[in-house]
Amino acid sequence: MLIIGIMLTSTYVNLKSFFYPIGNTPAANLLRDYRPHDAVKILAIGCGDVRNIMFTLWSNQEAECTFDFTACDSDPAVLARNVFLLTAVACNAESAPPKQTEHIERLWRAYYHFYVTSTDLAFIQEHARQLYTASESLPTWNQSPFGAYLKFTTEATLTEVRRIWLSYAQTRSSQEDSESRHAINLVFDTHYNISESRPSIVGHGVRSAGAHGLWATPQLNDAFHAFWRTGVVAGNRKDVSALSQDGGGRVNPLMAISLVPSSKFNVHYGSDPLLGFHLAEYFDLASQAADVGMESLALLVKSQFSKWCQTFISCVASRAINIMHHCGEAINFAHALQAIKGSDTLSPLTRHYVKPWSAVPLSLPSTLFTAYHVIDTSNVIDHVGILSLLPAIVPLLSEVCGSVLYTESLLQGAEESQNFLSTVLHSDVTMSSLVFGVAPVGYLLGTMTDSTHIEHLLEMSLAKGRQKQYRMRLPWRRAAQGDLEVLKLMHGSGGSASYRLNMDPHELAAYFMQVYLAMFRESEDISIKLEVLKRMMTTPLVNDLGFCSRLSLVALLATAKRTISTDWKVCIGELVSMIENNRSLMVSSNSLQELYLHLHASDLWSAETFMVEPRAQLNPWGRMRPPGESGLLGKHNLPAIVHIALVVPRRSLVVFTEQPVEKVGTPGLHLSLSNGMKFENCFYAIDTFFGKLEEIDDKAQVFEDHQGWAGEADLIVTCPVPTWSLLLDRRKDLNISLSVNTSPATMQYTKKLGVLMRVFTANLESKHVHVLAHAPSSELGRNDGNLHSNHRATLSTEIAPPISAAVALQRDGTVQCIKVTKNYATGSRESKALKDGATVAILQVSPCVFMATIGDVQSPKGFVLPFPVDGAACKIRIARKSSWIEISAPTSNALQPGGFKHDSFPVVSHGGSVMAWGMGRVNPDLQPQVMASISTLAFLQPLFSMALSERERTCVNYIPPLLQAKEVIRQMCLGSVGLHPDSPGKKVRLFMLKDESTYQFFIIANALRHDRDTGSVFLDAFYMPATRDLIALKSFQAILSPNINHHSLVINADAEDIKLWQSLIPALVERYRSWEHVENCTWKTNPSKASICDCGLGKDVSKMSSDFRDIARFATRIAIPAMSAVPYLESMTSQESMDRLTDEMQTASLEQRQQQQPLIPSSNTPNASNMDVCGHCRTIKPGLKACTRCEKVKYCNHTCQKAAWKTHKKECKR
Repeated sequence: MLIIGIMLTSTYVNLKSFFYPIGNTPAANLLRDYRPHDAVKILAIGCGDVRNIMFTLWSNQEAECTFDFTACDSDPAVLARNVFLLTAVACNAESAPPKQTEHIERLWRAYYHFYVTSTDLAFIQEHARQLYTASESLPTWNQSPFGAYLKFTTEATLTEVRRIWLSYAQTRSSQEDSESRHAINLVFDTHYNISESRPSIVGHGVRSAGAHGLWATPQLNDAFHAFWRTGVVAGNRKDVSALSQDGGGRVNPLMAISLVPSSKFNVHYGSDPLLGFHLAEYFDLASQAADVGMESLALLVKSQFSKWCQTFISCVASRAINIMHHCGEAINFAHALQAIKGSDTLSPLTRHYVKPWSAVPLSLPSTLFTAYHVIDTSNVIDHVGILSLLPAIVPLLSEVCGSVLYTESLLQGAEESQNFLSTVLHSDVTMSSLVFGVAPVGYLLGTMTDSTHIEHLLEMSLAKGRQKQYRMRLPWRRAAQGDLEVLKLMHGSGGSASYRLNMDPHELAAYFMQVYLAMFRESEDISIKLEVLKRMMTTPLVNDLGFCSRLSLVALLATAKRTISTDWKVCIGELVSMIENNRSLMVSSNSLQELYLHLHASDLWSAETFMVEPRAQLNPWGRMRPPGESGLLGKHNLPAIVHIALVVPRRSLVVFTEQPVEKVGTPGLHLSLSNGMKFENCFYAIDTFFGKLEEIDDKAQVFEDHQGWAGEADLIVTCPVPTWSLLLDRRKDLNISLSVNTSPATMQYTKKLGVLMRVFTANLESKHVHVLAHAPSSELGRNDGNLHSNHRATLSTEIAPPISAAVALQRDGTVQCIKVTKNYATGSRESKALKDGATVAILQVSPCVFMATIGDVQSPKGFVLPFPVDGAACKIRIARKSSWIEISAPTSNALQPGGFKHDSFPVVSHGGSVMAWGMGRVNPDLQPQVMASISTLAFLQPLFSMALSERERTCVNYIPPLLQAKEVIRQMCLGSVGLHPDSPGKKVRLFMLKDESTYQFFIIANALRHDRDTGSVFLDAFYMPATRDLIALKSFQAILSPNINHHSLVINADAEDIKLWQSLIPALVERYRSWEHVENCTWKTNPSKASICDCGLGKDVSKMSSDFRDIARFATRIAIPAMSAVPYLESMTSQESMDRLTDEMQTASLEQRQQQQPLIPSSNTPNASNMDVCGHCRTIKPGLKACTRCEKVKYCNHTCQKAAWKTHKKECKR
């Protein structure tokens, strides 16, 4: 049982806490979008188990670099498990292969099974004792063999983890073991074992099935139930038998021990070890008998685990791996790293403690990394909100070109996926991107390689009344760094594309007011109270959880100040005035003092009450007490801000603890200061912990009760408050209360607590109230100085950024345009030409760059903008006497004109590193080939059909080049496995793209492969441009002969299609590239003039079919992904298409239940020769209806036929 929350977000009571020892999404390659070289620094926030770290190492096993990970998690038991596993793996590095295999098998059981044998338990205890001995202190640990590659940020982190290891080493009593077994069985029976005849269906594991999606539901559901019934990963009959022979074995301490008392077992009821692995290749062949299938499934995941371990052993041996661990809350940790960097966004006032309900002070060593090439935030935004995350994380992202930040959400953020970003950001996405300095890559490009078809299917399958899931994993980058022309012009800035924006303070104030109202809309807007309550009872959204406090707004303003130049005093003053006059939010006026306090502490804006000595205030609420009273408030020259600590007796918490956990909900808490009917000030950014508080000279030490809600100590609630508010009238008239937040979800508490919903109240005379100069802490004196330090963030603006621009906003808060002005030096050729009246011509040469020609003078320095724009709509202002030119243009995302339509598949080069900026890397040799037979490939159809947006599906009269390219890729992928409608049952190996009369290039299909990291497929292939030398070869002419034993297919294309493919091919090369570009490489020296360089010719051709070996020297290996539209940018499914898919899924499910067969095509599935292709949407399946007029073209239904009629009628003949 925990109180979750930090000062940046609201604090919630959550009595249903869970332990998450294993992840619930497939392992991610954290270097997918970054090409590592030298030393790569990766920050994993909310890191969870080791799967992402180990899969990243395995996926990049050929990289010659050092991997520096910083892993942060708030649960010490998670870190204890991870370090236990990694050290145990490395300890057996020099064993002989048979011994090493046996050891890794044991580690598999220890890390993933609920129950272990006595022998395995003895091993766990022995290794835990070794770790405990080595971790007596940080110096002791660092000098141990483990300290060479695994480290800890602080003594506090090591102490918490060490406490867990001690519990591992101790022998649990039979009663504790029995209680844990009972808890495991109870979890399963409560959530899943509805009845013996009809157990519930669990579908969240299908993400691990990749392209197979919901087709894998039955097997994964069976595996899930088997795991919770036996405590052993499904398919491990040998392990189940060993447990049986050992009297059922013992409960595994690595699963049973967490933050709650040892007798409890609180592993989350959705946990399943299979979820962290990649299972698509198993389902290729899943037509086997169920029992054999489970054994094969277990062998597959154990094989992946073993390979990960072997790679880790190699990294340790070569000293290529370092992992720094921190136990603490993610946002506080990130802000503390900013402070080390010297550019903290917020005052230290906001981050006293390492994590929620902990009194341990946050103090990090200055030696930690503060700039990272890759930052992964797991699904932290589901717990704190994205507006708390980005201000903390973005300043830690390295300026190096290619650096990438990942956010991930599992909870549904909006009723329609295309509104996800604007909903969670509470703002226009473009403006938010400019404020934070990073933008979602898919928002700019309009394509991605990740498949989301599983999310659409899961969305259909979940009934109302439940919190829906929709996984959104987004890469964020600095928008201008995707523009190669920007990097050329900025070569002197080290690849940095940082910028400074000039904005009107009144426009900016109006924008932040709109954001403010949106931030608190769900939790405080009276006008939609019933609407939110109704939605929370049916299909709640993530924003309904109410993450934001007024401090969240302050963090946003502080972040904006990093990148925006304006009259901030005017801007924030006007914003505060609008907030003061707003009446739409229930507690807006009650939260003003909290807002004033944090604006002042963050050096953004100061109300008059903070500018003078507190007793000198003139106010309408009462008279100030003179000096002389007891305690801090009796002193002269008081600070403007003090800390208040309210000790809430344990007995007052029965309102939460003496009712069923299911009925408690997650009520938010706040602290309020009130003086009868005169005023009430509410503070939502509070810290909470259990323990005993002892006050010594205006300071307070906390003796913490680590049992939390399960212990007996009182609850201590603390936060900073304005000093003047504590000096009004008599001490006994001022009440300090812990109250439940008023929201639709907490209305039940009004019956028990009254309308004001106060859990506990005490006045200043009470022993339960402490007024302190500094925040209370478990270490006396460690929080000194936080309140009175003059916080002035060392912002990036102290060094002039390479890009400067002005931004104008529209009334609705969207960006109207971006302006860039270039001043020409007096006497320069450009200045002279302007003064002579020369004609000025402006040309947009790339998404973010314009070039100017003044008469016959072409300026070598372009106009660089911080965000892609539409040059066709640009406006120009010229000052000939003053010698400057101003360009103004509207911004552009992927659905708007301009922008990255100048370069749809950007490949960037900087510092000798070349990479595809919007298309992740993949190593085909590490990805499994799609091995299913033609009769079992039906899973590919929804993968491709659901990769199109609703807009793309309705394109009839004109097929844009990008959509045409997606269709060509679909034909290549399906053709390579024998599903092309023009060559049914025949695997096409050679695709020839030509215009009206000339071949342009050739694609040799090597294999269709699963892409483990994207949940999709890609075509492992070779690219050959149609050069004269190639076509003149007799061996090539022989390949084109109709008598060859492979199948080929000609794909016709027009000039627009050819142009798009010419920009796509370099990205496909970089997506795979395993070789290095040479120094005089044509792409590196002049990338705009060459499609691809010659560096990759003839490389990695050993796996090419023997039919093409004679021309292999002309081939470059590429990886062609199944590209998808972007669900957070545009609608992917209409209600009609969703209904049609639902009907098909329900029909298939009914047939499966009737036949008691897996939801996977059987040997009776129609083969490719019986399949038809829809003349509109290109879906391939049997039994389509033919046009009744020509009887040649077939369609899925009347809707498809009607949509295609405008085109089809021109050729339809009886």
